[in-house]
This record gives sequence, structure tokens and C-alpha cells, in this order.
Amino acid sequence: MTDVEKARFREVHARMQVGYARAQEERDARIRATSTTTGVVSLLSAFEMAAKLPPRSTSGLVEFYRALSRNQ
Repeated sequence: MTDVEKARFREVHARMQVGYARAQEERDARIRATSTTTGVVSLLSAFEMAAKLPPRSTSGLVEFYRALSRNQ
């Protein structure tokens, strides 16, 4: 790797670190602004519907890995 490439990599890496920090700040602000009460009320019908459904025999993760194994 040349000196120019190394400098470019350091520059990109530094910008990524700033971007990650800003994204984390945004996530933290959204979490602080979220009202749990409002969220639960808005999802109440979904919770009630899910409670009436029979339990699932498998999880999405198991189904995902089964699909992967079939496609190999």
C-alpha cells in the first residue's frame, strides 16, 4: 500500500468514525424521545392478535438456515 493509499484509508476511516458517532447520537436521541406508553397502545391490537394465534413450531432463524441448506 502506498503512502497516498494509506493516507486515503486513514481519512476515510476517520470520516466513518465521525459518522458512526453521529448515528449513535441520533439513535440515542430517538430512544429518549420515544414514549413507551404511546407505542404499547398503538401496538395493542397486534399483541392481542398474536396472543390468539397458536404457538409457532419453528423460529424464523431455523427456517432461514433450512432454506440456506436447501440452496447449497
